[in-house]
Amino acid sequence: MASKIITHLKSLRSLYIMCHIPVFCWISAAVLERMLGEAESGEIPKTLTQMYTHFLIIQTNIIREKYLQKQESDEEMLLKLGKLAFQQLEKQNLIFYEEDLRECGIDVTEAAVYSGVCTQIFREEFGLHQSKVYCFVHLSIQEHLAALYVHLTFMKEKRNVLQQNQVCRTLSDVHRSAVDQALESQTGHLDLFLRFLLGLSLESNQKLLHSLVTQTGSSSQNKEETVQYIKKKISEDLPTEKSINLFHCLNELGDDSLVEEIQQYLKSGAQSELSPSQWSALAFVLLTSAQDLEEFDMNKYITPDKIRDEILVRVMPVIAASRKAIIWCNTITKRSGEALTSVLNSETSSLRELHLIVNTLNLFGNKLEDSGVKRLSALLENPECKVKGLRLCNCGVSDEGCAALASALRSNPSHLRDLALSWNNVGDSGVKCLSAVLKNPHCKLETLWLDDCGVSDEGCAALASALRSNPSHLRELDLCWNNVGDSGVKFLSAVLENPHSKLEKLRLCDCGVSDEGCAALASALRSNPSHLRDLNLSRNKVGDSGVKCLSAVLENPHCKLEILRYDDLRGTSSEHFEKTTEELVHIRTTSTHSPYPVQGHSGETDVFTPELGKDHHEDWNSGYRFHCSGAGQFQCKYTNLVFEMKEKAEVLYSIVSWGSVQLDGIGQMQPAGPLYNIDCSEGSMCKLHLPHCEINSDKNQTELAVAHFSDGNVEIIQPLKVTETHVIIDINNLSLYGLLMKILFENKPIKAQVLLFYKEIPGRTKKRKLHMHLLPHNVPVIEVQNQFQHNMYIESSSTCQLVPRKPYRPRCEHYKCQPQTEIFELDSAPNYHPTFEVILSDEAEELTLGLLDEHDEEVWASRQVFLTGYTSQEANSLQMEKTAADFVDKYRDILIQKVTSVMEIADGLLSKQMINGENYSTISAAATSQEKMRILYTKCLTYRAVKAEFYKILKEKHPHLVDELEKGSSNA
Repeated sequence: MASKIITHLKSLRSLYIMCHIPVFCWISAAVLERMLGEAESGEIPKTLTQMYTHFLIIQTNIIREKYLQKQESDEEMLLKLGKLAFQQLEKQNLIFYEEDLRECGIDVTEAAVYSGVCTQIFREEFGLHQSKVYCFVHLSIQEHLAALYVHLTFMKEKRNVLQQNQVCRTLSDVHRSAVDQALESQTGHLDLFLRFLLGLSLESNQKLLHSLVTQTGSSSQNKEETVQYIKKKISEDLPTEKSINLFHCLNELGDDSLVEEIQQYLKSGAQSELSPSQWSALAFVLLTSAQDLEEFDMNKYITPDKIRDEILVRVMPVIAASRKAIIWCNTITKRSGEALTSVLNSETSSLRELHLIVNTLNLFGNKLEDSGVKRLSALLENPECKVKGLRLCNCGVSDEGCAALASALRSNPSHLRDLALSWNNVGDSGVKCLSAVLKNPHCKLETLWLDDCGVSDEGCAALASALRSNPSHLRELDLCWNNVGDSGVKFLSAVLENPHSKLEKLRLCDCGVSDEGCAALASALRSNPSHLRDLNLSRNKVGDSGVKCLSAVLENPHCKLEILRYDDLRGTSSEHFEKTTEELVHIRTTSTHSPYPVQGHSGETDVFTPELGKDHHEDWNSGYRFHCSGAGQFQCKYTNLVFEMKEKAEVLYSIVSWGSVQLDGIGQMQPAGPLYNIDCSEGSMCKLHLPHCEINSDKNQTELAVAHFSDGNVEIIQPLKVTETHVIIDINNLSLYGLLMKILFENKPIKAQVLLFYKEIPGRTKKRKLHMHLLPHNVPVIEVQNQFQHNMYIESSSTCQLVPRKPYRPRCEHYKCQPQTEIFELDSAPNYHPTFEVILSDEAEELTLGLLDEHDEEVWASRQVFLTGYTSQEANSLQMEKTAADFVDKYRDILIQKVTSVMEIADGLLSKQMINGENYSTISAAATSQEKMRILYTKCLTYRAVKAEFYKILKEKHPHLVDELEKGSSNA
């Protein structure tokens, strides 16, 4: 019998892949033992729904035989259990309490009767005492009963419990609701429920239910409508696991048309272009094949030049399930890189051998960490793995990950050309591991990015030693934002002296280099002037003598230096600076003629308030989200971006770093605003307006452009028009967009802003500071507020005009400022560090503050700044606001469970314009008070002022709850 059961399960891959779940094995054995034996006859279960429905019948018969005097019918029992299962599934609860049973009409004393389905367990409540709680034997049984309840409620009462018990015309309406909710779920908690719900609509399964319930219904039209709706969803750009689940749903409905198309395609051996739905179908067919996936060669199905991100994402589960995968393509970018990262980080992935032939493998920003890098390194060791460019920026890599990567590159050194490890905690020990690889004469690495990697002069010494041993390949070295210092620069200068050195680009931005380091570089360039093209010494303290040293080098006719960036930190006189600027800055010039006709605005602009992303406790990408209702021109309240839309769409956008990868290809231009990552459905946006800081924009149109970064490439776009406030461009596809301006050395002011933040430093003696930020006018204030949300933002008239790369100093009587003087930089990165700090006394409540330029002219007029509000009363109010916000954060879980008057609270917040209409509607549509509260926390309670207002209303509506929690906290 066991052999028969195993053979049957193996013949049905959709069932066999469930056998890793012990409870499913138990259910299958119980059902198939009866069906394959003499005791039962009928169709052998071939789908998940059939298997669980047979199991439910068996368990019900056991209860019926054991408890002949049972008061209620099987149907009543199933509906009560189903209601309980559904309500708890919606809340994602696996364990529930006596009151939950009573809400569903279940007598607690009879709960033991359902022991085949529902069992009693005990757990500790708050660590003090035990209370009786309940659960289903397994989540899958809960999901099946929940689906049965939804199905029967419609059949008997024509109600759709998925839509707050709305009256519903057809079963396909219920199915559409279920499909939509399952696709919207971030956790996948409705995936199996959906498969059961759809499977129960089949006539064969409804016949099975006749022994349990009186009315089941039937409709072939419903099935066909549902099938077409699911196929439509599969064709959309869904997460891969969602597409795979929809194929399982089609299997439950008995529709194999898409699968059959792919099977015919596979039999033909042809290589034709597949639709997105067909790629998902291919993944499903391969994953549910009876044979184990030993090898997946993607290029059997598509040529390398046609592989796109969307296709890679759809087949990534197949790659994860294969022992060996072969991928040959041009670029793996961020989205498919995230999917590959997930495979590399998965403990359950079967992938052991990856033949990856790719120009650029971009895993930027994916949290691989050392464990993921080790798995990636094991794959890179294979000589069949031919990755030319590897981007691991901001991936949580330490020296341990570098050691693994270095080991892989020693085994397979001849393919990698570009390696980016920026914004990782690599440190000197990690650099030493990489340096050992660079010594290998077979190593062909040409570009190495190590921005902000914790490298000191010790790491530079290791790099220099390696490059002296093998000087002929590395063309580009980026060490920006490391503590290299003059001693580190001296080590690198020794490399530049070597006539065999091929280094063309050296970036040492913000590396602590002084005139001494400049002298060492100048000496090296005099010895070997013929290779270095680009030297970046920005944000270093280069004074008169350093400038003179570098100027002398440029007099050499053999010097090939084309770009030299450095900052005038007022160690250099104004006259000498202007003179040496002409000598030092040699930059290629390109045409700035616009290929597009100038166009103006059309129509009125609607200002919208976007939803805030992950940095504000949401679960999608950090930044902003805008649900556009249709065609028109829309301006973001926070960023001042303007989107010209052709149709309804969802727009996601965020600010990201201008890294060296982006700065590399912009020639004589420099960033003139934040770099935005923008995403929405293809073709829905036609124009983009980026805010600029120019004062005479009508005279400066040729100085502005927009950089578009996509798939490792950069496109410099000339504006259609430059208005007083915005640069307007046509767009075809969306990714990274950033405003650029020509590098000019004239004293040309731009629109800027001064932002103030008050900070208290905890300790025995309270220390207080006022941070002063000098920023371009197009940096969104909300971004700076979010970075310094634990400090108090002091509103003040912030607008001023400042000249980039010129020094400024604060005017502040009675209080110390540090530093005394600082350069105003076009800082558009997401890290908005304070320009100045004002050290305050304990009793300070206000101060007079202004800003002066290098000639002691006032550029931001002196004004009174009130540190804790305008009065002592308002200072107390701010403290109360902080206390209220802390309360809301601390008791989040309890408030979600116990607050019932959610809509009254939402009404109060809406009247104060603290939530928008869309979020209010989402809260209103939620089925339970707990779900309403979760949405309120997730989407609305992100700022201190909103939390304080929430607390105020909460105290009015639930005074006893607030008092109880506050007393409990003080007693504790």
